[in-house]
Amino acid sequence: MKVPRKISIAGHEIAIKHKKGLSVNGQEAWGIWDDDKHIIYLRFGMDKTRKQEILIHEIIHAIDHIHVLNLSERVVKILGVEIVAVIRNNNLKLIEQRKSSVKPKKV
Repeated sequence: MKVPRKISIAGHEIAIKHKKGLSVNGQEAWGIWDDDKHIIYLRFGMDKTRKQEILIHEIIHAIDHIHVLNLSERVVKILGVEIVAVIRNNNLKLIEQRKSSVKPKKV
């Protein structure tokens, strides 16, 4: 999975960075949403499935913070896992690939 360098949430530009040794309150972390800097940090070395779940989890934290939803960590965790599972288990292709307007040249 290719992770973008930035995303937009509710008009806010959110940077996405990879980092070694993430921790929160002394506990090892897979990802962190930094609401002061509007950065999502992802730990290096995750497998594809974990990376998808953690990225979605941190995006939910960002949405929660921006919209002041006050979601519990339990709800954020469940939503992250289930959203990825629904997409994966149903083979959803939610974004259509843009077709090039340039036609190939005949040789």
